[in-house]
Amino acid sequence: QGYAEGIKHGVFADTGYAADVIIAESLRLTHLVEDLLYLSRLETADGVYTFAPLSIGEVLGQCVEKLEGAAIKEGKALTLSPVPGATVYGDGEKLLRAVMNLAGNCLRYAKSTVELSAAATGSLVSVTVRDDGPGFSPEDLPHLFERFYKGKQGKFGLGLSIAKAIVEKHGGSICAENGASGGAVFRVELPVMGEMAKGK
Repeated sequence: QGYAEGIKHGVFADTGYAADVIIAESLRLTHLVEDLLYLSRLETADGVYTFAPLSIGEVLGQCVEKLEGAAIKEGKALTLSPVPGATVYGDGEKLLRAVMNLAGNCLRYAKSTVELSAAATGSLVSVTVRDDGPGFSPEDLPHLFERFYKGKQGKFGLGLSIAKAIVEKHGGSICAENGASGGAVFRVELPVMGEMAKGK
């Protein structure tokens, strides 16, 4: 608003720069409002989920495909380790959104690499997203999935809150930690199809 008023009153000699700031802020606020509405629907409307058998490998593969361009633009590598042929019972669009939010967060802070991987153990499928960035501060870790939480490294916004809501709706769990050799690590555990389908 300040930049718009500055342009109106002729305060800025470089109106192009001021306009760029307005555009960037408008996009940020638009995304924030969209995320807030999306999170609200996830938490209050049962009808927004469509469950079906899903290959966890396909979900992770789609995530890499959609974010690969952004990773290349930032000069970072986005890798996917071999994934077991595990099937979960879930909403493909929602689970993809959750994984993309985690991977997108890691891309933002990674030095050079973000890695996605998965493993199947008994009745659970575990998905891991890690980066080689600075990791989380001890003060931030307990609050990462709270909506609008602003940590020392910047604003986390709603992306992690959305991921948490989606994972929990699928009967799973999500956590964040610092890797043994540094970097941020997100872990998601989901029940395999037979376990989740029992409750549907």
